[in-house]
Amino acid sequence: MSSSEPSSRPSRLETPLEPGAAASSSRTTNEDGIVLVPGADIKGKSVIGKIVVYPTVLGSTTGAISMYYKVKVSHHGPAAIICRKVHDIDISGTLAAEIPAVDSLDRDPITEIKTGDWVEIDAPKVGQKATVTITRKA
Repeated sequence: MSSSEPSSRPSRLETPLEPGAAASSSRTTNEDGIVLVPGADIKGKSVIGKIVVYPTVLGSTTGAISMYYKVKVSHHGPAAIICRKVHDIDISGTLAAEIPAVDSLDRDPITEIKTGDWVEIDAPKVGQKATVTITRKA
């Protein structure tokens, strides 16, 4: 899948991921990275070091600060995010946290990416086209 939108920083990242119905960066615990969003497909699961896939942010402006804190301070945040449309709240958080954020892919990441798939994000330069490669779990 390709994106015409920028990622938040250059990256080549491979990690198993957790698609979620509506995971918000501000709706995980700082102590264990467990998703708390009611109704999310990944509620109760940890996002630490994983790529999290969700439609768009469902939170407040504190989401950016929360994203930064979870990734940089408590080390309980995701490795990257993939959204249908990355919200400005998440962009500022991912920039501060220095993790990739990819959106506007040519296929819907919510339906294409399954829990446990390995996902590679190749984002050579901020503002340039990113490529997302999915390897199905065995």
